[in-house]
Amino acid sequence: MPTYPIILPSSPSFTSIRWNAHSAVAVSTSKFSGKEVVYAHAGQYWEVEFDLPPLNASQSAQFAGAFLSLNGREGTFYVYPSERQPQSPITGTKLIRSVSDYEVTFESLSGTGSFTVGDWVTLGGTGGLYRVTAVTSSTVIELWPKPRGITTSEPPATTGSIIYYSNPRGKFRLYDSFSWDMDLARNYGISIAAREVI
Repeated sequence: MPTYPIILPSSPSFTSIRWNAHSAVAVSTSKFSGKEVVYAHAGQYWEVEFDLPPLNASQSAQFAGAFLSLNGREGTFYVYPSERQPQSPITGTKLIRSVSDYEVTFESLSGTGSFTVGDWVTLGGTGGLYRVTAVTSSTVIELWPKPRGITTSEPPATTGSIIYYSNPRGKFRLYDSFSWDMDLARNYGISIAAREVI
């Protein structure tokens, strides 16, 4: 079996992709006063569903080989968002200085540019996929989900402390076993649903 996570074939690209930001939040409503009490738990992760265009036999073979190598829910694979670069040009290394709740403070060791709300990033070597929800200053951003498993360090930067803003990716696991469809014209159809590994 391969080393996980695997990288899926790059072509053809998805025809559609649906992201679900799952938050483990419970709400209790009093039937007498109507007041609500909110319980925000730690569970936050991405769920994703995507469809591939009709595939010919050769294309289908490449994707089938990749998904079958996962052995159902055993293996993991990388998913890249459609927006693989920041909305505004950014260059240089961004080294994480501290993490507090949803907020990440970093030092720009080199380069130019700043983050924009909606940018996707990966933090360090954790493989976690995050989206910028607020930009407080040129070196402070807020992310969803809440950053997890992040280490900070003094220069020089280490793999575990860098904000990766180019080609961010998350590690995912299939919800179900892999299956595919074939029509009479021998076009193959593949749809996938997966959950982020945390």
